[in-house]
Amino acid sequence: MQCSFFSVTTLAGTLDQRVFHLNERATVELLEKNIDLVIIDLRTPREFEESHIKDAININAFSKNFEEEILALVKEFGTSKPWLVYCRTGNRSLKALPDIIRLFPGTIYHIKDGIAYSSIPLESDNK
Repeated sequence: MQCSFFSVTTLAGTLDQRVFHLNERATVELLEKNIDLVIIDLRTPREFEESHIKDAININAFSKNFEEEILALVKEFGTSKPWLVYCRTGNRSLKALPDIIRLFPGTIYHIKDGIAYSSIPLESDNK
């Protein structure tokens, strides 16, 4: 699979090569491979209910408990599974990446342009 790779500057100003920024095509390919991922939707609960990637876990990037929720996922799933993080357009998830990098020592895939205008398969909780 080809994906665009960029280093991300962490809060300390160092480069972190565990983060892969995926475009739409690379994201679809990753999801089709059925790799065991922890998928994290960083949008609001309302946005999540409307649509999300199958099996995604919703953690609101604006939550006052964001750090605790990320640490709970690390405790629940460990660090061997890669994480796929996303939001609507890529802005919130990009802003959240420094904290996620600091708290999760594993591989992180980031959907750089979000899911709003893509063909990434989504499902809804609304009946």
